[in-house]
Amino acid sequence: MDATLLSILQKCRAKKFSLVKLYIVVMKCILTFLFVCSIVFTACEKEKITPQQTTTISTGTTANLYKVLITKDNTIIVTGGKRYETSEMLISRDNGNTWQLQSIPEAGKALHTICQGPNDNLFATGIDSKLLISKDDGKTWQLRQLSIWRPCNGIAFDKKYFGYVISDEAQKKGIIATINIDGEILNKQEYPFGLNDIQLDGDTVFISGYGAILKTTNQGQTWQYLDIKNDNFTAIAYTNTRKLWVCGSGGSIYRSYDAGNSWEKLRNGNSITKKKYVFRDIIFINDNEGWAIGDEGLIIHTNDAGDSWKEIEQFTKAGLRSITQMQDGTLLICGEQGGLYKLKP
Repeated sequence: MDATLLSILQKCRAKKFSLVKLYIVVMKCILTFLFVCSIVFTACEKEKITPQQTTTISTGTTANLYKVLITKDNTIIVTGGKRYETSEMLISRDNGNTWQLQSIPEAGKALHTICQGPNDNLFATGIDSKLLISKDDGKTWQLRQLSIWRPCNGIAFDKKYFGYVISDEAQKKGIIATINIDGEILNKQEYPFGLNDIQLDGDTVFISGYGAILKTTNQGQTWQYLDIKNDNFTAIAYTNTRKLWVCGSGGSIYRSYDAGNSWEKLRNGNSITKKKYVFRDIIFINDNEGWAIGDEGLIIHTNDAGDSWKEIEQFTKAGLRSITQMQDGTLLICGEQGGLYKLKP
């Protein structure tokens, strides 16, 4: 666009065009460009996918819901809450047919994340690094206070009983804390950027953050910066074939076929010819099929490993935060304002 305008200006000067004529020429160029962009956007709109079925689940809460977990016993737990007021969970033990809303007053802050760790224990954390531990599949919870005192966005345990908790403070500061199964901090490392998501494959740990992806293979003794940047990376998807996908709040999607050693940009969030997306989570159920979700009810789908994506027809305007797949293939998605949805692709 800049080169085209420069060429026009040079021609106009050579022909001694008046300022009025120059203005008309430039405006025609801009309008033509905008027309082409509108055609591109319209074409994208026509490619939206209509799902077989969408179901909005009555949750009984207006608090934001941040993370969905399906345990090994097929219990479904959704964590959330009002930022500085409540810790809330939605629990289903019948494959999502009925739900129980559980409040945990002693924690009293929103829960951003949950994982299943050693001995199948459950660990949930969030605002002010309040840590909840359950040894009975979510029936009862014990409260611990991690000495991080920041919003925690991710938690995961490796096979050697090491846990990793990541935090974020206004996307300007982050902490990786290594913990044991009792919630005791063994080590802390600080970073000058926020940390958003964590994924494990055995002893290999990946963490996404503001402008960076980190990786460790030695229980967090050292962390490697991977060769990827230019977005606030909000979520990671990983398959057991060493394939990685990451998405960002700036609308980009990247893919790695070698456990993060090299990256391919699949979607450029800064492109002026693409719709503006804000991604919050991404999932791949195999090496080819995946979904990414985000603000304003955004869901996109791929069946070619991310080479191309199509939007799912919008069924809510609420922001979407977490997505997982249930045993029957149905997608379970949670989000803002108590939103919980089932989607049959």
